[in-house]
Amino acid sequence: MVAAPPPPLSLSLGSCLRVLGGVVQLGE
Repeated sequence: MVAAPPPPLSLSLGSCLRVLGGVVQLGE
């Protein structure tokens, strides 16, 4: 795990979008 490269920005953005999507669904 120590030698694993840092997560790409796309993965981080995907996580943010997924969280935002969940919040929007809960809001509706």
